[in-house]
Amino acid sequence: MQHLASIEHSATAKSLHVKATGRFYTPEAIGRPLASTMAEVAHVQGSMSVIDPFCGDGRLVAWLLEAMASRGIEPAWSIELWDIDAQAVTAAVARVTATAEDLHVAATIRSYTGDSFSRGAHELQRFDMLVTNPPWERLKPDRRESGELQVGAAERYVDDLRAFDRRLSSWFPLSRPMHKFSGWGTNLARVGTELSMRLVRAGGVIGVVSPPSLFADQDSFSLRQKLLSTFTLQSVSHFPAEARLFEGVDQPAITFVAVHETPQSSSSTGVIAYDDRGLESYVTRLPLRSAELERTGYCLPIGFGLQAADLLPSMRATDPLGALEGRQEHQLWAGRELDETGYRTFVSDSGSHRFVKGRMVERWKHGDPPDMFVDSSAKRVPPSANHLRIAWRDVSRPNQKRRMQAALIPAGWVTGNSLNVAYFRNDDRNRLLALLALMNSLVFEFQVRTRLSTNHVSLTTVREVSLPSMHDASVVNELARLAARRVAGDVSVENELEVRCARLYGLDVDSFSRMVACFPKITEREAQSLAASWREMPDGQPVGSTYAA
Repeated sequence: MQHLASIEHSATAKSLHVKATGRFYTPEAIGRPLASTMAEVAHVQGSMSVIDPFCGDGRLVAWLLEAMASRGIEPAWSIELWDIDAQAVTAAVARVTATAEDLHVAATIRSYTGDSFSRGAHELQRFDMLVTNPPWERLKPDRRESGELQVGAAERYVDDLRAFDRRLSSWFPLSRPMHKFSGWGTNLARVGTELSMRLVRAGGVIGVVSPPSLFADQDSFSLRQKLLSTFTLQSVSHFPAEARLFEGVDQPAITFVAVHETPQSSSSTGVIAYDDRGLESYVTRLPLRSAELERTGYCLPIGFGLQAADLLPSMRATDPLGALEGRQEHQLWAGRELDETGYRTFVSDSGSHRFVKGRMVERWKHGDPPDMFVDSSAKRVPPSANHLRIAWRDVSRPNQKRRMQAALIPAGWVTGNSLNVAYFRNDDRNRLLALLALMNSLVFEFQVRTRLSTNHVSLTTVREVSLPSMHDASVVNELARLAARRVAGDVSVENELEVRCARLYGLDVDSFSRMVACFPKITEREAQSLAASWREMPDGQPVGSTYAA
């Protein structure tokens, strides 16, 4: 990345440089609690080495020194501060030096200006403590901004990023994305976390600021598995986007503290959830059982459902939804159909296949028949468009009341890639309706939300959600009957569907109520109505039978 620092100093170039180097400094409301937790778990020796490989202005190391001193821990410090921004490194050295002097602790401070990833890739297990907030950007050029640069500078910038991406993939294999789009996709926050894990010695402590996706998304699986298998996760804190703690950035964040030691087979980690004011709203301990971690892809329900996270391993479920997929006649097909990019080039005012976009689909229903058609001479219509299928929105924000927005899409309509779709190859309508009922249930969405960290309800995430057994034809038929009524607009069956789905998962009324309480936009009146519906169905009554509403 040698050219990044020499790009012309236009406003656009400065913006590009900030993005590439991740200059979004950690707010005090996040950094000080992180430093305090690290001080609590540190294995103190006569002398301690500490590093921040993405130091910014040095605030995280300064807060860590203060937190250690407040507990009477004043070893001789060997401190290293790295960053690509020379001005930031100068500020960091000055700040940390002043902090050490104020605390009357001995500190030797070394600095490095340059690419921390390159340097750190070759310096393994050297430090007792590491605290950092790595850059969060995905490594890719922004065409809107790089297009404003002079041609030569823009080309050098893109070439440097591409070469840098190749080096990162070689040095940090656990952080490689599973899929790249147009050749890009490396997440610098993941790479920074992998680097952090490498730099501390056995028994050392790391404290990292990260996007919540680290503990949720599929691309972070390998890194997450390594972290939870070779480090003891001491604590995780979650800060919602609504708190707006980062200047100019509306994004959720987590911090975590981990000790480089093999965790016990059945351990737990402390979790603190903060509210939109930046205040603690919920504190709990989350079990980290080896078998359960493996089953859930090492996902941790940090951002949602902490109050009822213990329900996940106790649900009466068999296989994930993805296990229904296959090539046999009775199995499920799931995927996406048409890329919407430049859709105006392949739609017309008439045709045999109507074109559906994500905004046209809502929970249980879709809008009026679309007035756009796919021009088959310009775009091949996939075979899936000839089947009745479930479609759900790919983009669905965390602040929505319900994120699973699934409905039936008739044969003859074709969807854009803002929708995911699924259908049974033999067009079994009852099984499809029963599956729709489960996918739109609170229990299914609860599982989805514990795995989500972005605005996307991806097919990958939905595939991983567990389903109850559906081998009993009477159960399938009853769910299908109720779902058909709901699709037709009968909202009076909504509560009955929720209760039946919850019972299929083996929940009792108390656990169901705890789960419902995790959804912030379900009102107290709605929660009471659901509880009343549960009571109206006697506990001993088979789930597959009807009851009087």
